[in-house]
Amino acid sequence: MIENAADGLEFLERRWPPERDKQYQAAKQACEGALFHSRSSSVAREAFIAAAIEAYVLA
Repeated sequence: MIENAADGLEFLERRWPPERDKQYQAAKQACEGALFHSRSSSVAREAFIAAAIEAYVLA
C-alpha cells in the first residue's frame, strides 16, 4: 500500500519493473517534489498513478 510520497518514491526506486520511461521519471520527480514541498501531494499521486497504469503495475 502506498500511503504517501515517501512510500511512492520507495516503490519507484526498489520495486518498479525494469522498463522506466518518461512517466516513471515524472512520477519520481513528483514524489521527490512532494517530499521537499516543492510540489503538491496530489500532483505526486496523479503522476504515480499514471506511471503505474502505463507500466501495468496497476490495472
